[in-house]
Amino acid sequence: MKKGTLVNVIFIVSLLACNKSKENLPADSKIYFKGITKMDDMGYSLSSPDTTDWRFDDKWTAKEEALFTTTTFNTPTIKYSTRIILYPNPFQSIFRINLNNMPDSSYLAIRLVDKDFNIILKKDSIVLSINLCPQVISGNDTMLISGYDTLRLYYKMIDHLNYEFKGHGDILIK
Repeated sequence: MKKGTLVNVIFIVSLLACNKSKENLPADSKIYFKGITKMDDMGYSLSSPDTTDWRFDDKWTAKEEALFTTTTFNTPTIKYSTRIILYPNPFQSIFRINLNNMPDSSYLAIRLVDKDFNIILKKDSIVLSINLCPQVISGNDTMLISGYDTLRLYYKMIDHLNYEFKGHGDILIK
């Protein structure tokens, strides 16, 4: 009887140890770009919005955080009615970002990346709206981006109290 109990205990401990090691494995770190909010050339919605896009309350992975070099305080309980609108989506060569109801003395920093997290476009200190042409990376370097590919725009709004509000939106190239 003692031998059978010992075997059962060893079996149960082994099972628990196996399950414990699986819990410590990193989760799938792949970030999937999917779903867009279609917008026309004037900024009017053409589809139901993608509910994960164009918000200011994202929780980012370390890979996403690394796109921005500046670190600020954690997101406070302050809520702003700021809206970010990107149009057209899908786009061909130029898109526009508009910021509505942005708090005074605030700015937006953006990073446009491909699925491999290569930075295609990087802008800091956007205040109200801007036209962007994502073929230009920096200096004279250009990147060819193919049609019908999805890119992701990460953005971080920094308010006058140095609090940050983070989000993302997916964009389709046509």
